[in-house]
Amino acid sequence: MSRLQLLLPLVFWALWVSHRQPAIVVPWTGAILYLLSLGFIVILMRRLARRAMRVSSNRATARFHHVMFAARWMVMSLHLFALFYLGWGDLIVRAGLTFDGRIESLPALTSMLPVALAWIGLIWAQYPLDRAVREQNIMLSLNEGDAIYEPPSIGAYVLSNTRLQVLALLVPVGLAIILRDVATLGLIRWTSFDAADREIIATFAGAGFVFVIGPEILRRILPVNPMPDSPLRQRLEGMCERLGLRYRDILIWRTHFVFCNAAVMGLVPRFRYVLLSDLLVETMDDRQIEAVFAHEAGHVMHRHMTWYVVFAIVFFSWLGAFETVLGWAIWGGTIPAHVPLDTILFLGGVAGFFLVFGSLSRLFERQADLFAARSVMGGDGDSAVQTDGVIVFNSALAHVARMNHMPLDAQQFSAGRGRMGRAYARAVHHAGTWLHGSIRSRMDYLASLPNAPESLARFDRRMMVIRIGLLVALCSTTAWVITSMMY
Repeated sequence: MSRLQLLLPLVFWALWVSHRQPAIVVPWTGAILYLLSLGFIVILMRRLARRAMRVSSNRATARFHHVMFAARWMVMSLHLFALFYLGWGDLIVRAGLTFDGRIESLPALTSMLPVALAWIGLIWAQYPLDRAVREQNIMLSLNEGDAIYEPPSIGAYVLSNTRLQVLALLVPVGLAIILRDVATLGLIRWTSFDAADREIIATFAGAGFVFVIGPEILRRILPVNPMPDSPLRQRLEGMCERLGLRYRDILIWRTHFVFCNAAVMGLVPRFRYVLLSDLLVETMDDRQIEAVFAHEAGHVMHRHMTWYVVFAIVFFSWLGAFETVLGWAIWGGTIPAHVPLDTILFLGGVAGFFLVFGSLSRLFERQADLFAARSVMGGDGDSAVQTDGVIVFNSALAHVARMNHMPLDAQQFSAGRGRMGRAYARAVHHAGTWLHGSIRSRMDYLASLPNAPESLARFDRRMMVIRIGLLVALCSTTAWVITSMMY
């Protein structure tokens, strides 16, 4: 969830452009105050990380992560305040990056540069504690029979996390925004579309192009290599052939043995890659790796990436239609003109998107879990859930949680604290698991299915209803957009 926070500065910029406020200080003075404040937050978190490292307790480590959660939101709040009241937005516009208002991408991306640098600074600040935790877990790894890996250097740690947490999100998003500007300029020169139609066409053109070729961009940002030919690769390729999964390559993600994770990226087979981290491959047995791989295959086989695109198109199209209806209401006098409905709608739309998207994402994760449990023991992804498949996949989930030092649920994350501490810890935990759900809830749900086939059938029907609903909404949205462009 923290990576998605990096999209908020773009939202703030769009909000500032439409609701500019006079700065309370001279822009250069405000910029210096803004940058110094960001630096103070980074230095403070570095000192807190060193203090937690010296205390060397699980409670101190958890408390630091709670403060880090607050620090990231503090950075976002400070950025919003700097845009509206410290003259940061005015300073960016005065730099002349808009080219007489024809280019919107460069000022938007430039405005968020301090936030990206602060994010990297917070990664740097966390390193001493993260290294200490990994060193303390060496004895635990020895007791579990796991291999021992030297913690990465500070340079390798910062670079690896910067690639994953910052560049992997901002580079594709930034490219989509730049292409949107390029498409807009082309439409102005060679077509007669009005401004609203140009906005729709250019946005979907830029985002669609990046969404298709995005995996080729990401595989150059993240340090990856093709998985060498081996019995494990042959086993995974055999699973893909059995399931009918098409892909470009299976890649090993080199994380300096820091992350135990896997991912799939790519809407079309030509640009589709499956990533398995080095720590995952080295510390799991072949059956557990096969289960994790099957989970990622489940995302592809159920076309989750496609449905995410459908959801985004429907959501923002409906939001635009709702804004039009409110505009008619204001024009007709039903709603007072002084009510800032555009601001309310904008912020409500962003909040609503994250809320609904998180719910949809958790359902898709659960569907991918089911696919893995069904197929890991030789099934086809649609068969009944067998106990052996659940055991294998749940053991893989537990292993991922242990290797990444993740709590299984909110109760484990908040144990031993007072009432306010438990409430805050659970809020932090739920924010971190908003898109996937807690490991414990996923494991418990799978464990309940072998003896409850009716629950499995009910879930399958629910997912079918969601897909049909999204498809109907997409068709109606497409018809509305075409009609509005024609008339």
